[in-house]
Amino acid sequence: APYKLMEVSFESLVLLALYLALPAGRKKFAVILYWLNPWFILHGAWQGFWDGPHTLFAWLAVIGLGKARHEELGWVLVGLTLMAGAMFKPQGLVYFVIPVGIYLGLQWIRCRRHAFVWFMVGVILMGTLATGFLMINGGGIWQIPRNYLTSATVMPNLCNGCISIWRPITVVLYAILGPHRFVDMMGPVAPLNSLLNVIFLCAAWALVAVFSWRIPLTQERLAYPGIFLILTFASLMMSQLGPRAHINHTYAGLVLLIPLAIANRRVLVPWVIMVAIHLYSHLAVYHLGRDMVLPEMYLDYAPAQLLIARVNAALVTQAYTPLLQFQGSINQWLRRLPVEPVLTQLSVIQFVCVMIIIYELFHIARPGLDTLLGRLSGDDEMAAGDAVP
Repeated sequence: APYKLMEVSFESLVLLALYLALPAGRKKFAVILYWLNPWFILHGAWQGFWDGPHTLFAWLAVIGLGKARHEELGWVLVGLTLMAGAMFKPQGLVYFVIPVGIYLGLQWIRCRRHAFVWFMVGVILMGTLATGFLMINGGGIWQIPRNYLTSATVMPNLCNGCISIWRPITVVLYAILGPHRFVDMMGPVAPLNSLLNVIFLCAAWALVAVFSWRIPLTQERLAYPGIFLILTFASLMMSQLGPRAHINHTYAGLVLLIPLAIANRRVLVPWVIMVAIHLYSHLAVYHLGRDMVLPEMYLDYAPAQLLIARVNAALVTQAYTPLLQFQGSINQWLRRLPVEPVLTQLSVIQFVCVMIIIYELFHIARPGLDTLLGRLSGDDEMAAGDAVP
């Protein structure tokens, strides 16, 4: 119960952030597309996937930058909040902190803007504070880097139950190589596997750099949507084209896409399809949940291992029996849902949807930012640049 309460609390704050970010005429869509969306309910509030925190801190970074009176302070806050999200989950670092660093680093190269320096001040400050907190509670000075490295060695496959392009690629490689050669060449300890992981992770970041370069420098008032677009593009790109993704890793990207889905029908349609694909995939794979929170091997911090062990024990000794019986009966029906080849086929469909959205994001980045702002604000004159309602 405490864990679910924390997850629901973070998702409630995500709803609040969405509500604050949207203009008056569009706030109701935050409730419709997010809070009442069956996939988002199943993902966090029921199955307990822990993607709310770093998604919330991404929104706080966008809102904080928009409200900061001084640009330097705003970028320090962006660094602080994004790195705070990275303390909850490595995706906060890989999907948000590094891509924003790429974006600001390229701005520094192009026009000597010092936002990158202030952003790094915030990142380093949060990392220092978190390290100090862990040291006070028995951790070491290198505890955070060690935890990141540990998480990188857990399930280091190109596809870890993902719903992305890597699922059909893995299926094709398995069919060509056969089970034994596939394990030898693509298994978790195979050098080729590690090489491909590094290559495609860097390739995904390179695409973030290309997108960052497209965002214009001269329109200062568009810095707010600039950081928003980078976070949205990177979270979608890294989860769908980057390696080692899991079934739940597209959550942040789909939440950040909500304002764009509201403003642009060409984003809304593939967004709805992707949400439906994830809803089916979660039900087919995880049903209404499993009787384990997290295996101890995922953790490299003794207090956290003890906490997880106690939570797993509580599931056995304190669970409400009628609720478990109801869950079990529903799960028996959900186990009839076909998994393969359906999920591989859905992954291909989702890849097409992702390509459509990425194309639209490139279009929005330049010269479509005025159009985006016009749609979100209801300004017909600003939105006149794009005829699609």
